[in-house]
Amino acid sequence: IHVFSLAGYLFFGSADALYETLRRTIEGAQVSPVRWIVLDCAKVTGADASAIMSFVKLKTLASKRGVALILTGLNARLRAMLEQDGVVSAAGPHRAVTLRSDGMVLAERELLVSSNAMLAPPPLAAFESWLGRELEVADPIPLIARYFMRREFGPGSQVYRQGDRA
Repeated sequence: IHVFSLAGYLFFGSADALYETLRRTIEGAQVSPVRWIVLDCAKVTGADASAIMSFVKLKTLASKRGVALILTGLNARLRAMLEQDGVVSAAGPHRAVTLRSDGMVLAERELLVSSNAMLAPPPLAAFESWLGRELEVADPIPLIARYFMRREFGPGSQVYRQGDRA
């Protein structure tokens, strides 16, 4: 998650510099790709047409690279212009939210969801196949099952207490 705070009036020069900075950020991330960019616009006083076009270019680049844009603190006029030009929407990957903290929460939630998906355990069949190769047997489950004992515990039961023998 990359966060940028913007301030002042966005015009051709500042908007172009912003686009180039964000382009380098997106394209320069080799080890860990950029997935979310939060642009805090609470201190932006306005924008000209060339700045809006820079946001359109940024959205296009972000979409191609799989980066979600989250714009926060937009004044009503700027938000309406960006929605009209399709830069942000209520349901798409590129969104506008009121507060910077809301934008961070949104990006963090999506990060956690995607992390959990990446950390999901492999299916049992994949584990059995791997275990069979490691133990050099066709059916590894009966071989290791004798080392496990099933025990059932009721609610509130203490399973282990620190200091007890394992």
